[in-house]
Amino acid sequence: MILKTILTSLILFAMYTVFVAKFAPIWWVNTQSHLQANLSMAQNFIYDDSDTIQNIIVGTSLAANIITDSLTNTYNLSFAGRNAIDGLKILNEKTKIPKNIFIEINYVQKGASAEFTSLIANPIMYYPRKKLLSLREDRQPMAILGLIQFNELIRLKNIITNKPKKKKAPQVNEKKDDTSPVFYKFLAVQIKDYSIIPKNSHLKKVFKEFKHYVVSLEKKGANITFFEMPVNRQLEGLPRAKLIRNFIKLNFPSSKYTFIAPPDSIAFHTTDGIHLGKHEALQYTLYLKSKSKNLQ
Repeated sequence: MILKTILTSLILFAMYTVFVAKFAPIWWVNTQSHLQANLSMAQNFIYDDSDTIQNIIVGTSLAANIITDSLTNTYNLSFAGRNAIDGLKILNEKTKIPKNIFIEINYVQKGASAEFTSLIANPIMYYPRKKLLSLREDRQPMAILGLIQFNELIRLKNIITNKPKKKKAPQVNEKKDDTSPVFYKFLAVQIKDYSIIPKNSHLKKVFKEFKHYVVSLEKKGANITFFEMPVNRQLEGLPRAKLIRNFIKLNFPSSKYTFIAPPDSIAFHTTDGIHLGKHEALQYTLYLKSKSKNLQ
């Protein structure tokens, strides 16, 4: 009975592997959580042909909003709920690294996640995942099944209610967000967060790790550029923001490194105090592009 179960599982896995590699439609990709989405992004960068990428962005969900379609040969390795150090650790695992690395500094005080990195840099699963798409996070059958069920429910709802397929909603004026009660609640949370400075022992450890990975990548030939994602103006001058800026300026002098500060000419409202809306993300992307010749 056990042998039969094992053989059946192997046959089903082999069939699914062939289907994903040869016959699956382009939309056959889905994730069910932030962790899965982060792992999928990292896996696609590590296992696919990323050696030709010249520019890479590492950071948080703030930098994830940067629109790379308008940037030359650029890959965005920014993780929701994580920070730039996680991306730097992944880059250090590669033999060939991108020529230019753009590092978002906003949340480096959090430090890297050892668990997250271990899930990616698993030596046992490296070659199986590299060769078999079916083993990657965004091709898991349950995630795909969830996507199919969701699309089918939407289709049935439209049939039952006899309504045409819902068109994309017109773009909302994002400036209205900063007058809404919900926005102010989110902003209040961020103000409190930005006012707290972690313990010195934690900062010392995290900043040492951050500097180690930056210097390591630089020794491998990478050009390092630091940038600060714009946030709501009420957060810019708070203790934590100042702390991180001072750390960067002290350890990575402007005579050797490029630092791209947020534009003074644009007052970003954001959707929740820290994340840019679509229109603002485009504005910032164009600004970032104008400040770096490598992104032209």
